[in-house]
Amino acid sequence: MDEVQILAARPLVARFVAAVRNGDADDVEAVCSEVAHRFGVCGPQALAVLTAGVLIEQQAIAARASREATRYAEAYMEQKNKVTELRGLLDTAASRMPAGNSRLRAV
Repeated sequence: MDEVQILAARPLVARFVAAVRNGDADDVEAVCSEVAHRFGVCGPQALAVLTAGVLIEQQAIAARASREATRYAEAYMEQKNKVTELRGLLDTAASRMPAGNSRLRAV
């Protein structure tokens, strides 16, 4: 059973998860039977296909979340560096002004 076949079972995975969530033993059995028939596997292997489908979905979600978090962290650091640079420029400009204008100093 390869990943393509497991992904082909995606609608069945969603139905399986809903059946488990609802505690519907008959629907769990029906989904396992459909997977067994469609993919030519026996009962425990059908359950393994469904479980693998759930895990693949979870891994995909985690990978997307990780990429998004990395992108946001990089954008945050870029903005933080710009703020630091601007504060430095403001402090430099303020240090060159007469003492009465010291309120321009960065906080």
